[in-house]
Order: sequence, then structure tokens, then C-alpha cells
Amino acid sequence: MPVNIKLTEYEDKYVKEMEIWIKSLEVSLKNNTKKTMLTFEEWIDKMMIAGVEDREIERRVKQAFMQGNGPFATFKNTFLRRITGTMNMIERVPRDVDKELQKKYTWITMFSNSCEDCEALHGETRTWSEWLDLGLPGSGHTQCQDNCNCELVEEAEMGPDLLRAIDLAEERRKEIVETGGAVHTRR
Repeated sequence: MPVNIKLTEYEDKYVKEMEIWIKSLEVSLKNNTKKTMLTFEEWIDKMMIAGVEDREIERRVKQAFMQGNGPFATFKNTFLRRITGTMNMIERVPRDVDKELQKKYTWITMFSNSCEDCEALHGETRTWSEWLDLGLPGSGHTQCQDNCNCELVEEAEMGPDLLRAIDLAEERRKEIVETGGAVHTRR
């Protein structure tokens, strides 16, 4: 399901970031569709088990699709949110990219179901341009693909509370490594 947006009207320096956002959108939409299909199949299976006739199932599916509810509600909302967010980001690129490229950002990993790639990137600080080359959280370059919960936080926003959270996350990472992944409850 490639997203086709005409990027030739933009300067080359903007196209790379726009392509990243478009590719990220494609990955998200593909996975959103897969999740919706599983929910949809489960919904139909449950109706069949309950003895709902085929005609009634067909009527309910058409109605849910047209009204955007049932298994289609999440799909519709996620789809629209991702499309809108990506289009907003693409519109911002020419306006913001020059000033953003040299700002420094730190990779923050939540250490909750995080992958080894994200754990290794935790605390790394790079310019936005360097992160674009390496890959942004959720862009599919890490093991967790678009399921990434990590964030890039601008260095200027790194207040004492965030720095303490980073330290706590790093302590948790070390604890996980030292225990070989075993989870211990703190008292």
C-alpha cells in the first residue's frame, strides 16, 4: 500500500525527512490493517458461534463499516490519526527542517518491553540530522519496528525531572542485564 505524494516540488534537503515520515506511515497502516483483520475475523467467528445467520452477519458488517464502529472503529480512528499526523509533519518539513537538523536530541528508552536495539541507544545524544540517518523511534530500524515506545527529547527540554527519569531507566536496564532478564519486585 505505497503512499504516493509528489515530492519533486520540494528541495532535496527536505525530501529525505518527508520520505521517512511516508515510510513510517506505510508501516503503521499495514500493521493497523493486520490488527483490524484479526479483530474482524474474531468478531465474525463469535457471531457464527452464537448462531447468527449469514444474512444478519452480512448486515451487521455492512452497518459497522458504514458507521465506522465495531472492529472498524479503531481502524478508522487510527487510520485518520496517522494520516493527519503524517500530513502535518510533511507540511512542517520545509518550514522547520533547517533549524531542526542541527538541534540535539537524546534517545529515551522506557525499558518496558523494549528491544536490545533501543536499550543500546538509550541516552545517546545526536543532532536531528544524525538521527534521520540512523533512524527515528518507530520508523522500523530497530528490532521492535513500529511498536517502539522510545522518544527523542530535545536537549533544551532535558530538565532535572527528565534527567532523573533517564537515570532510573538506566538503573532498570542494568538490573535487567544483571539478572539475565529476570523481573524482581522491589519493596
